[in-house]
Amino acid sequence: MDIGIIGYGTIGRFLEKELSLLKPVDKIYIYDVINNIPENKGIRVDSVDEMLMKKPNLIIECASQDAVREYAVKVLSEGISFMILSVGALLERNLLEKVKFTAERNNIKIYIPVGAIGGVDSILSAGTKKIRKVELTTTKHPKSLNRNDAKRTVIFDGVASEAVQKYPKNINVSAIITLASNMPGNLVRVRIISDPDIKINSHEIYLEGDFGKFHSKIENMTMPGNPGTSYTAALSALSLVKKILSPFNIG
Repeated sequence: MDIGIIGYGTIGRFLEKELSLLKPVDKIYIYDVINNIPENKGIRVDSVDEMLMKKPNLIIECASQDAVREYAVKVLSEGISFMILSVGALLERNLLEKVKFTAERNNIKIYIPVGAIGGVDSILSAGTKKIRKVELTTTKHPKSLNRNDAKRTVIFDGVASEAVQKYPKNINVSAIITLASNMPGNLVRVRIISDPDIKINSHEIYLEGDFGKFHSKIENMTMPGNPGTSYTAALSALSLVKKILSPFNIG
């Protein structure tokens, strides 16, 4: 299996290193606008078009919402499966419908890792019936949010569709919850808290609907060298690739 990676930041480097250790993975193609040189077994390409010419089985986006907007339809149109980490872009209804239509037309898969949260299977189950309330409270250290708050501060209190625009690199979890719960982005409540006294990223989720009530909280260590990214976000992408490769799956 050949894999392409768009974006060679913290998660891109992590995935290249880990995927190069998997026996089913043969070639790993890497594209980044800064033209960073791969550190492991990856092969740098100069553009996504060049990557598409290599015909990898799967391309993983770990760059930005703009990369999803620019490349998702193009990748899927080539009959190549696409994994999206910057899932906040899909709260744009027109883009979501276009991406889904292209995937269906080409009989190809879109993969979305669960990111930095747990319990997505329960949220998906709840989303098959009417949900009346979805709330997310995310708490991060100010450095993770490019801030310097000296005390605990609520920096955002609004809805998911607005949160992913104002904090595109910090609140992809709100998009995952929105899509999994089958709720409109303007009905999912999101609070973002900057807290200088914590060293982790925490995400607390509350749902209420016909299924009953759901409440979960996960506290994530951050990626080494990048306080803005939860370690489980990278691990969930790796786990999903392993699930794609494996004949035995749980969940």
